[in-house]
Amino acid sequence: MNKELLNWEKTVGITFLRDIGVKEKDVVIDFGCGAGFYCISAAFIVGAGGKVYAIDKSGNGFRSLRDRYSQSGLKNIEMIKTNGELDLNLQNEIADVALLYDVLHYFSDQNRKNLIKEMRRLLKKEAILSIHPTHLKTTAFKHLINEIVELGFDYKGISKGNLIHYNFFEVSLVYNFKRA
Repeated sequence: MNKELLNWEKTVGITFLRDIGVKEKDVVIDFGCGAGFYCISAAFIVGAGGKVYAIDKSGNGFRSLRDRYSQSGLKNIEMIKTNGELDLNLQNEIADVALLYDVLHYFSDQNRKNLIKEMRRLLKKEAILSIHPTHLKTTAFKHLINEIVELGFDYKGISKGNLIHYNFFEVSLVYNFKRA
């Protein structure tokens, strides 16, 4: 694993997630977590009193996540491998923050709506939904924002940061919402 990526998890990643609203003792869902870079950063922030659910369909990144997680001394990440289902077996209103980073382009319009509805079910009132909509056309962003608002969220704005995408750094934007 690239040392710069590992350093990002403990520095830039923490700062970025704090800026979008992740706090100590929060419960965070990282849906489509891949190698879990955001999971590690979130786990450092939420600490022993919080929890991070690392959810991914392929599970390919779990080995890397598990190794980094073990070496860090963290004990607050639960890895959940799905079969692609969107009905997650977690209780209602369990989470303070949900991250949908680089996943929306995998879903049809209807399944994307179902995913947003599932995140709304899992998020507490006033909780944060943060979306990194990579691979979507710029013209689709306004439609995406309207769609998420129609599904029960208030749009809060954009955050810009040096993010990880496919094991590379890129300055990018995330769109942030609060559950109404």
